[in-house]
Amino acid sequence: MQREYYTVLRNRVLESYHRLNISNEEMMLLIHFLTFQQAGEDFPAISLIGQRMNLEDQQLYNMIQSLIERGFLSIPFYKNDEGKLVEYYSLDPLYQKLTQLDEEDESHRFKQAKATKEGEVFDMIQVEFGRQLSPIEYQKIGDWFQKDGYDPEVVKEALKEMVLNNVYSLNYMDRILLNWSKRKQARGKDSTNFNKQNAQEQNLPPVPVTKWLNK
Repeated sequence: MQREYYTVLRNRVLESYHRLNISNEEMMLLIHFLTFQQAGEDFPAISLIGQRMNLEDQQLYNMIQSLIERGFLSIPFYKNDEGKLVEYYSLDPLYQKLTQLDEEDESHRFKQAKATKEGEVFDMIQVEFGRQLSPIEYQKIGDWFQKDGYDPEVVKEALKEMVLNNVYSLNYMDRILLNWSKRKQARGKDSTNFNKQNAQEQNLPPVPVTKWLNK
């Protein structure tokens, strides 16, 4: 009975090659390269691959050139035990592209999560004000995120303090955020003494630190 061999391929490659604009035929060519390499043949003859894929040599050369130019394949070399230079097909550029794709996906997920958190802040402020925000108010809150770089969780903490003091004013929140920022109070921790001091300095009512009541 003839021994069977298996080709090991990262699932991520099969999941994402279409997103990289790699055609099915090009993907099959890359899989054949892996198959030969895992069998100990780093630089298989084009004619052998052509027999497997039922393609002419020139078609394969064109596909290889295209994959190289688009950054999915390379042909580096190494010295063997006899000191001879040996070329081989490398899929490292493809794996690098997949890593970049993963990073882009992660960045997109982060932006979506951040946008969701920022949206929650807008909703929470509207609930507390009991009305729709005006365009100017939307702009002011948006500036906290875009220009000032405040974390949505920090803005939520400032909203809590505003409600607890019964001072429904974005300007009041803005002053709280500014004071926390100046003192590098990233999340308003240990803010009891800080708020009392600033209330005296700016004629603001003291801001008590208490647990947020779930609505």
